[in-house]
Amino acid sequence: MIKITKIYISSFGKLKDFSCTLKDGLNVIHEKNGFGKTTVAGFIKAMFFGLNSSNPRNIEANTRKRYTPWESTEKFGGYLCFETKGKSYRIERYFGKTPAQDTFMLYDENEVPCEDFGDNPGQALFDIDADAFERCMYIPQSGITVSPNDSFISKLNKLVENSDDDSNFQAAYKKLDELRKSLSSTSRLKNVSTKSSIEREIVETEEALNDARRKKREIERRKAVVAENENKARDVMREKEKYLELQKNFESQQALKGKAEVLIRLQSEVKQKELELEKFAQKNANVGDDYVLSAQRKVEANADLEKKLMLAEERAAATKKDKKVSFPLLIFALLFLVAGAAAYVFKSSLPTDFGFIGAGVCAVAAVLCLILAFSKRKNKKQISKEAELNVLRDEYQKSCDELKSIFLSHGIEENNFFAAVAVLKKIKADYVKAQSDYAAAKAEFSQKSSDPDYADVMSRIDANAVDYTKQINDCTTMLSYLATQNAKIEGETAAFLSCYDEESEALSKMEVLKESYNEVLNKISIVEKTMACLVEAKKELSKSYMPKIKQGLSQYLKRLSGGEFANAAVDDGFGLYIEEKNSLRDFGFFSRGISDLGVFCLRLALIDTMYPDEKPPLILDDPFVNFDRKKYEEVSALLKERAKNCQILYFTCRLAD
Repeated sequence: MIKITKIYISSFGKLKDFSCTLKDGLNVIHEKNGFGKTTVAGFIKAMFFGLNSSNPRNIEANTRKRYTPWESTEKFGGYLCFETKGKSYRIERYFGKTPAQDTFMLYDENEVPCEDFGDNPGQALFDIDADAFERCMYIPQSGITVSPNDSFISKLNKLVENSDDDSNFQAAYKKLDELRKSLSSTSRLKNVSTKSSIEREIVETEEALNDARRKKREIERRKAVVAENENKARDVMREKEKYLELQKNFESQQALKGKAEVLIRLQSEVKQKELELEKFAQKNANVGDDYVLSAQRKVEANADLEKKLMLAEERAAATKKDKKVSFPLLIFALLFLVAGAAAYVFKSSLPTDFGFIGAGVCAVAAVLCLILAFSKRKNKKQISKEAELNVLRDEYQKSCDELKSIFLSHGIEENNFFAAVAVLKKIKADYVKAQSDYAAAKAEFSQKSSDPDYADVMSRIDANAVDYTKQINDCTTMLSYLATQNAKIEGETAAFLSCYDEESEALSKMEVLKESYNEVLNKISIVEKTMACLVEAKKELSKSYMPKIKQGLSQYLKRLSGGEFANAAVDDGFGLYIEEKNSLRDFGFFSRGISDLGVFCLRLALIDTMYPDEKPPLILDDPFVNFDRKKYEEVSALLKERAKNCQILYFTCRLAD
């Protein structure tokens, strides 16, 4: 199975510096409208087959013009990684304004350039051309039509392998094709054909008349090149001698540096240890035992404060109760109090029962007032506890902020303060070690530098001495190259010393060649006409694959339509028909959604027929926009099943249901 694993677009159409990693099975690339989903699909086709420049006025047909970035005149393209038959490959293409400016490279899994699929990997992998690829494996949102071309027919004809007629056709066509190639082929990979051989002899004979004068001019030109090379060789030799003299001084300096190697190494170590110590001192010069101990005590105090705060919050949560008295209850109590007082004042003018009632009312009002006062007192205590708790919270937050500030000053970003103290201890240990290492290296260097032998060597070392080995080698290589070139030119010149100026013999030979050439052209015409007749006969034989396509079409259409369209047909031109009321009707009579459904089913049936074993990738550029919900659910289920046997790239702006 051919699987695309990665896409990288350096610049292509509206996309720039875009990458996408793909997996086995179904890959849903969900992006909004206008993102460039169609451009990504076009990029995949361009990587396999390249770009065309046909129909320069039609932007849809001229893919080169269509995908050339507007804001840049540089080459555009990228690479595509794929796997097939257990091996990984990478196609890298960059496109210019014309095909002559295009570049193409194919790398294997070891990033080594290879020629496993030639310069047209799409043709080699899928056995069809770019046009057939777009009509078969690439299903866009609009214009999803299927029509035959020579590449389709060639691929489908290869499936007809068990027919005696086809075997006879293949044998006859092969013999005629071999004869035609032997007469007229211009391939450089094959033996030269009779026609090409005669044409070559004609050209050679025509050139023979002027060959001698041409050879004489070439001899003079080559002599001038030899003289120029000799002049260059003399200049290079003088330059080499200059570098050899300078190299002597460098080599003497190297001998001195070898003696001082130990001292130079120690000097470098001292410098390195000094830099390490300075790096520590920038932020951690104040880190000592007292500093670390102080930080640790602050952390422990912070932990105690945290525990105290947690305990206070738990107690506050456990004892908190709502002691508020509703406003209506307070009014009720006051009204009863007023009513009781009135009853008492006017008890002489009221019946006796009203006097008792008034007294009772006063008692109830007094109790309610007492409850209200008690609640207010409790609320005041509660407010006092809340204030104390807030003070404790502020104190804890201040402690946390202080610790974070201390640790951040040393580059320690750690929320666990105990862990931060451990890091601070390690910084202190590293700082102490850096001081010790620097002192030791400095002491050793001082000891060595006081040695008289080392001091003498260091006083004579020239730090600016230059190694001219490369320049000397370059001069030697150039001298060898110039000598080789002159020897080669002089050897080749010897072949031009003979001249062929026999005009009468050449004219006689030309007459014989022209007669033979006309005979070959006549034979070629007869062979090509015979082959054309065989191809016409083959078209009838090729109809044997249509039943399989029709069967696949009907099965897919029946499933995706929920059995509504059980019978379908397809003609030789891949025209679609549905059986409706005992007659076949063109898909054009139905809705856009039904028409798109039919063409999609035909695409799947065509791929199944063309690739019975190893399924190629299927590229879907939002082709289901005209499907209703039921058909979209059916096609989604089908894609998930199909993804078990092939890779599917589904570009869509549709939200998942």
